[in-house]
Amino acid sequence: LAGLVALQIDDPAEARRQFEKALELQPDNADALHNLAILCLNSDDPDSAASYLSRLRQIDPTNAAVNNDLAVVELQKKRPHRALAGFRRALRLDPNFSAARNSAMETCLDHGWLTTAKALLSELADKASTALSRAEINRWREVVGTFELQGASTPSVPDLKGKKIAVFASHDAFVKEIITDLSCDNTVRKFTGDTIERIR
Repeated sequence: LAGLVALQIDDPAEARRQFEKALELQPDNADALHNLAILCLNSDDPDSAASYLSRLRQIDPTNAAVNNDLAVVELQKKRPHRALAGFRRALRLDPNFSAARNSAMETCLDHGWLTTAKALLSELADKASTALSRAEINRWREVVGTFELQGASTPSVPDLKGKKIAVFASHDAFVKEIITDLSCDNTVRKFTGDTIERIR
């Protein structure tokens, strides 16, 4: 609890000390491990983040968010192939995991892997069980199509109809207004989130 309080008052050093104390008392404390990993990710210490997340994955190998965060570590280490494998692992655990899907697609587009992106979208479309997931997949198909039309020489996420698709680490931030083309699902049409620019 003291670590969370320190985070709220923007004292990452104290938060880290408190979470490390919690681990001394309880080495398998999932919350402390995850919070330490996020602190390390935010302070550009991917090796320590990977260590904490690996311990957490040993405790709970079916946790999609942990697998997603390990993939984010691989991106920080400039290893996109490993990152994509990690995002796919997270998506096998939870096919509706928006952050992992968006990160995987962003990674594919950043590296010009359009064939991989299309194959991944087809695979995910078969497993998507929510309207939001289906909407995001359809929107990503539009983005991939735009990349194909542009020749995808220097990939970057395009602005389509004033809507920007953004990628997030592993928490509850999602893509802003990507589903405005849906016609009848009111609960989905009301979905909004933050763009990556506002989170940074």
